[in-house]
Amino acid sequence: TATTTVEKIATKTITATVEKTVTSVVTPTTPTLGPPIKIGYCGPLSGPGADLGQQALQGAILAIEEANAAGGVLGRKVELYKGDNKGVPAEAVTATRKLIIDNEVVAIVGQVYSSCTLAAMPLYAEYKVVGVVDTSTSPKITQGAGVGGNDWIFRINLPDDINGWVYGKIIVEKGGKKICMLAVNDDWGKGVVDGFSKTFIDEGATILSVDYYLEGETDFRTVLTKIKGLKPDCLFMCARTAMGATIIKQAYEIGLHPAVPIFVQGDVINDEFLKLVGPKIAEGIMACESWFPGSPESKDFEDAYKKRWGVTAWEPGAYGYIATKAILKAIEASKDATSDGIRRGLKMLDWPTFVGRVKFDEHNQSWTKVVVAKWGPEGKVIPVYEVEVERPPGYWEGTWR
Repeated sequence: TATTTVEKIATKTITATVEKTVTSVVTPTTPTLGPPIKIGYCGPLSGPGADLGQQALQGAILAIEEANAAGGVLGRKVELYKGDNKGVPAEAVTATRKLIIDNEVVAIVGQVYSSCTLAAMPLYAEYKVVGVVDTSTSPKITQGAGVGGNDWIFRINLPDDINGWVYGKIIVEKGGKKICMLAVNDDWGKGVVDGFSKTFIDEGATILSVDYYLEGETDFRTVLTKIKGLKPDCLFMCARTAMGATIIKQAYEIGLHPAVPIFVQGDVINDEFLKLVGPKIAEGIMACESWFPGSPESKDFEDAYKKRWGVTAWEPGAYGYIATKAILKAIEASKDATSDGIRRGLKMLDWPTFVGRVKFDEHNQSWTKVVVAKWGPEGKVIPVYEVEVERPPGYWEGTWR
């Protein structure tokens, strides 16, 4: 079913798995030279991670609207088609295949969930269509990309072992050396636990427990009570926005939080999380991501996103925007709007952005930023640490740590 307005995308009632998104802007510079360039977005537009998918989709739409308003790319209009992976790997395969075969897209932005990106990667290679990650962080993605075998997948944000290397040291320094870990039971969560565990051990910490939960669970009191009984110095969590809010509210109910500091890898420094838990419960929670709002470098993007959508951008919104712009810049660099032209163009990029420098290495991995922030009193976000990471020597050989 074709949508008639972009605004329909922002609603909570997206029913079609794949729909065409109207993204052209009618201005005097509306492009007319040649057929439209078809780009796909695939992410969780329903299910527990729908808030993240909506953000990334809205970022992608904004990037394309800006391009069309400026005359298009190579003088051609850009169209966006969307697929709903529901946060489920099998659905990611179905939605990605439909975007490629039915909608004939030349590149796809997505898939938010690492497990969905890993499931879609063989399709990118099979059909020779570029995939640019929005927020997936499993190290497996770019270990298998570029010279790793699949030259059609690219990632701008950093993998979890690098996040763990940087943020894990901060956790031990600020939280203490007796650590409990609680993570979602998927490829992302397992990658986070693996990467952070290595740093915790390297820093002399003791891991008291590691527990996993399923996305969509609602009652965490039993596992949180167990963790409380272990008397850790801190709790490290891997959680997306809605699940993180549920867990932290229940940790507060049983007296675990704020008595025990909580550190999160995941999207919990955003307006939606604050709305779900309230400023009192949010206070003191620290989290690591690839970007948080509030930087002077990202002000123009944040203002444009807020004006277009009426909400503040989170990390997925920023990366949906940057990933889409990277595809459009790649077309301009190669002067070729085919999938192969986009692949070649991405390898040419050396592009400074508010998330860091977009320049892909031999594994199609860009080396950008790790950003740490925490909730202060009355819902104020307090920056803690930001670094643009250089690739550690021996990273791809596995000898870096």
